[in-house]
Amino acid sequence: MFNHDFCEDENEDDLALSMEDKQFMKLMKESITKVDNHYQLRLPWKSTNVSFPNNHVITIPKLELSAATAAVKLAKMIRK
Repeated sequence: MFNHDFCEDENEDDLALSMEDKQFMKLMKESITKVDNHYQLRLPWKSTNVSFPNNHVITIPKLELSAATAAVKLAKMIRK
C-alpha cells in the first residue's frame, strides 16, 4: 500500500533476516489474535520463563537500613 511513498527496494522484506528477526517474526505471527473486532499481539520482550537471581543477601540489609533510617527521621520529626 505505501511501498510507492519511499524509494526502497520492493524485495527488502525478503532480504536475509537475523536469527533474532526470524524469531521475532515467528512470535508475532503465532501470537496474532482477534478480540472484539481488533487484533492483539503478544509483547515480544515478555518471556514466559523469566528467572530472577536470588539477591536476598544484598537486599535484606538494604531494606533494614532504610527502615532504621526512616525510623530515626520519624523520631526526630515527632520530637519537634
